[in-house]
Amino acid sequence: MKYHGIWAGEELREQDKADMRRWAQTVPTWDRNLWVYPRDISLNGSKSRDELMAGYQEAAEAAGFTVRDMRAEVTELVKALPPEKQQNGQLVLDIWDWEMKNEGQISVKDMGAYLIGGKEGGLITDFSARPDEGSGQILGTEAEFERDFAVPMINPRESAILYMPVEHRTYSDQADDDNDDALVEAPQIDIWAMWAKEGTQGQKIMQAAAASMIDRYVRMAETGVHEGTVDLAQGPDQGRFVPSRVDPQSALGKKANPDDPSWSLLPGELAGHSLYDGLARIDGRPVDQYGVTVMKVPEEKWPLRTWETGMSGPRDRTLPALNITKSHEASWKKNRELANPVAQFAGLGLGPGSTHRSRSATPPPRRASPASSNSSHRRR
Repeated sequence: MKYHGIWAGEELREQDKADMRRWAQTVPTWDRNLWVYPRDISLNGSKSRDELMAGYQEAAEAAGFTVRDMRAEVTELVKALPPEKQQNGQLVLDIWDWEMKNEGQISVKDMGAYLIGGKEGGLITDFSARPDEGSGQILGTEAEFERDFAVPMINPRESAILYMPVEHRTYSDQADDDNDDALVEAPQIDIWAMWAKEGTQGQKIMQAAAASMIDRYVRMAETGVHEGTVDLAQGPDQGRFVPSRVDPQSALGKKANPDDPSWSLLPGELAGHSLYDGLARIDGRPVDQYGVTVMKVPEEKWPLRTWETGMSGPRDRTLPALNITKSHEASWKKNRELANPVAQFAGLGLGPGSTHRSRSATPPPRRASPASSNSSHRRR
């Protein structure tokens, strides 16, 4: 089986090197990969690419990992996208480079996780996830790894509103697999640990999630151009993503501005939306009252798609099914406090745990931002 750790940034921290060694002890017979996207001088980093790669190689060798360069393998990674969603590797590299220059390394990691899972399958975790100390083993039973796909369910007793409550019919195949305009209650899912079994629908879920995440960047850019808030030196029509001007109030501007109040939520929202799209694409095609095929994950599917989590400390979550702990939460946010994820729904009386299912007769304007309350609970 395969284990994948992903690092987008500068030098590895000592805690990450220690966690790599712990993973090596935990899954000694697995194929262990360290996927990297160096933030070198060209991406506003402080060291050269060669210096960073040498550091990664040294740490990987000490832990029995193979270093995999996301930039070098992007052409192969995008081949895993659904045929109708194929993108060239250069567009993905443009998105990644733009994010790395704008404190968006967590989104590079998230998209990379979907692409890697879609191409190779296996267990993929954040660097903040590690086997519990003292156990020296993964507790996952054969049944856990026979699943085709699984992610953590943060709070099994509550639900999260994924999308704003507007007219349901827009949430369909005709909407290009875009679920932004649907009211959906779902478990509070996270992506700090993901399992996709090779050769199963689990990989197709990851592939669809990756395609959705790429599509969302394209839509944010194109909407900004239409609104006059974004200029592109080269755009999606040319197979590129090279903004030359981004207004701070645009969706792209908020995504790239750590000083914006919504910045701390947007990476989780973008990843959560994309994952739900991937799940819905594979799991959910019911027909609604209008006879329209609707992409919504059926409630009975969630127990098959999620592992339950619990809290072990002030900033730790545990995944008992696999004996994994998530710590160092939100370190990428540079000590910023997480914004209130329910505030945006206060006026609607909606939020985690709500059972309100009414629909708005007059839909609000479509937003280009990847807004969603799901995974805004994530302290990554």
